[in-house]
Amino acid sequence: MKSGILKSSKIMSTKGVNIYVYQFAYDGNINFLKKLFNINRKGAAHADDAAYIFGLGDQSLKNASHDDIITLKRMTKMWTNFAKSGNPTATANDLLPVKWPEYDLHEEKYLEINSYLEVRTAYEPEKMAIFDVIYEKYHT
Repeated sequence: MKSGILKSSKIMSTKGVNIYVYQFAYDGNINFLKKLFNINRKGAAHADDAAYIFGLGDQSLKNASHDDIITLKRMTKMWTNFAKSGNPTATANDLLPVKWPEYDLHEEKYLEINSYLEVRTAYEPEKMAIFDVIYEKYHT
């Protein structure tokens, strides 16, 4: 999935589309897919971010930690900012202390969302290069 997301981000960025790429790595008490499928490993599972954006009702917040609530507030604020203005972090503040840069082919920046927010570059380039080769070979 990550290689497809990055490949489509590269293609769209060459077409002038504003792209914001992120990796949700936060492992908290609201991560519902890990609980639903009883996944017992560190980190976030695919789609765990959805609960922090859309919520799962008051029941999901029953065991929420302080970091869970901060992550939920950050996710909600970034997504609503993007919906309103096209920029998820237009201004830095205590809740959103970093500016999430647009993805571009030169730096390939993305935001890692964990108990902290960190801008990173070039997501696992060795692994992604394999999928680039496959794409170039079989893309028609």
